[in-house]
Amino acid sequence: MSINVFSLNLLKSYMPFKRVLALGYLDVISPLEEIEEAFPDADLSNPVFNKESQKWHGLGFEPVDSRWLLARLGVEKLDVLDVEKWRGDEITGDLNEPMELEPYDLVIDHGTIEHCMNIGQALKNIAGFVKVGGYVFNGPPLNMYNHGFYNVCPTLFYDFYVRNGWRIEAMCAMTRTGWFEIPRTERFSCEQKEASIVCLAHRLTAAAPVWHMQTKYQKKIAKAA
Repeated sequence: MSINVFSLNLLKSYMPFKRVLALGYLDVISPLEEIEEAFPDADLSNPVFNKESQKWHGLGFEPVDSRWLLARLGVEKLDVLDVEKWRGDEITGDLNEPMELEPYDLVIDHGTIEHCMNIGQALKNIAGFVKVGGYVFNGPPLNMYNHGFYNVCPTLFYDFYVRNGWRIEAMCAMTRTGWFEIPRTERFSCEQKEASIVCLAHRLTAAAPVWHMQTKYQKKIAKAA
């Protein structure tokens, strides 16, 4: 699981987040120089680097540690949820099964739900981890075949979040070289390879999410009526 300066920039307008939950340990894959440029007012002196992240992602630079970085950006508590204790301090749990945790200001899923076979339950769990007024940040693949069990369409997030009373604050697609706009519910083709979706959703209601029919079929039903 990783996060880059583009994703951090999307979150910037909503910072600081005091309590954050990351699904898997966050590896920062942008160099410190880019982060310093994006956050000129943050104290990023005496950085802590993470050699393990560098090896895992094959980076040509030494990336900063995400715990250190998020603390410098105002995060008071960062918890990590994973199926195993890879580093020793994770909360363990299986998103395929119903789970409950104390609510967080921000939940970061930057590449986890696509690895959950029961992806619908994983989304419900994540939504339940967010407090009312809080945010969830999803970053699954749009077209990375066999990266996980699923590639995700934007309409999944629209129909899950918006139609359950949440608000999508930002949604686009991203590659290693940049980002591009994508429609939320209309059909489209994607020429860019190895793209991911970036979705930031804001929880506005305490109601538990329910399943909805896809928007295009709702429109057809309404037209027929």
